[in-house]
Amino acid sequence: MAKRGRKKKYSLRIIPKLRLKPTTVQSIFFIFFLILSIISIFSFLQIGPIPTRYNLLLNKYFGFTSVLVPFLLLLLSLLFAKLNLPLKEPNIILGFIIMFISVLSLFKQGILGRFIWDQIVSLFADVPTFLIFFFSFIVGFVVLFDTSVAQIVKFVGNIIQEV
Repeated sequence: MAKRGRKKKYSLRIIPKLRLKPTTVQSIFFIFFLILSIISIFSFLQIGPIPTRYNLLLNKYFGFTSVLVPFLLLLLSLLFAKLNLPLKEPNIILGFIIMFISVLSLFKQGILGRFIWDQIVSLFADVPTFLIFFFSFIVGFVVLFDTSVAQIVKFVGNIIQEV
């Protein structure tokens, strides 16, 4: 009698299939981004060949906004942390990313900032592009602090009155 049913599929797997829990994957991402953040901070000291090259890459791609990269990586790592921190809120990382891209593009810093600026300028002109990035910076600020534009104007008005 012939066997019925499905044929077994044989595959040559060099790497075994990993079945990790979602919390384990989150922990791995947390550690990865935390280590990248620490390496980014130490790269500014330029002690040794690897931190020096990393710092040169950061400056090449991000210009002076490379100073903000460690904070960005730290916020990303906290997003995956199992800790209850106020910095873990998604609006904080989203607002910071919007502000980071806006500043990067407004000042045309590094390869990335120049690229983003050139792409938007090709669709609009210089002045509308400036306004787009300026107001996107304000939007990022509003999202970051989860506030309204009216509260920001009131706060700035209070500061100006005190001065």
